[in-house]
Amino acid sequence: MKILVCDDERIIIEQITDIISSRFPNYSVVGVQSIKELFYIHNINDFDVVFLDIVLKNESGIDLGLYLSKKTPDTKIIFISGYQNKVSEIFFSVSPFGFIDKPICSETLYKYLDAVKDEKEKLEAYFTYSEKGHERKLRYSDICYIESNREKLLVNTLDSCFYVWKKISEVEAEFPDYFVRCHKSYLVNMRYVHEYKKQI
Repeated sequence: MKILVCDDERIIIEQITDIISSRFPNYSVVGVQSIKELFYIHNINDFDVVFLDIVLKNESGIDLGLYLSKKTPDTKIIFISGYQNKVSEIFFSVSPFGFIDKPICSETLYKYLDAVKDEKEKLEAYFTYSEKGHERKLRYSDICYIESNREKLLVNTLDSCFYVWKKISEVEAEFPDYFVRCHKSYLVNMRYVHEYKKQI
């Protein structure tokens, strides 16, 4: 897993790096002290997790978090700060994965990294099915939705669709929790839902 720490205090970057390395020595950790340094040296698409200070010198961590959430929506943003009065603002504008107070609590940091790891494993899990006598695999995260059609399912991805001879009740339990049974005949990947409206 690749992790970015963006904080204007070098001591905080070193502290978080040490905490992560002590339990996850195989994780790659990169530290930067400003937004300029981040964009000058690194490709933000490379990171799975960003630990981001809310208040940087002459810069807004909240604005950067908002940019990252739009540019790389799969990157998990965890804000760090000693400014409690800023917490409501970040959750309203950015919807981060989490928040850690300063001074940094290692157990809280580990809790978030474990949660990211679990979610990442779910995204990389596979749906297995048979096609013309051959076993096939498709990542759950590549499935947009499934439609039930009596004894078979119509599996829809971004660029194709195909039938699987299974019932929706048979596969629902094995699908990750980001799939929602919004109708008796539909199982929808909420990661592809941008808007929904209630009909009366």
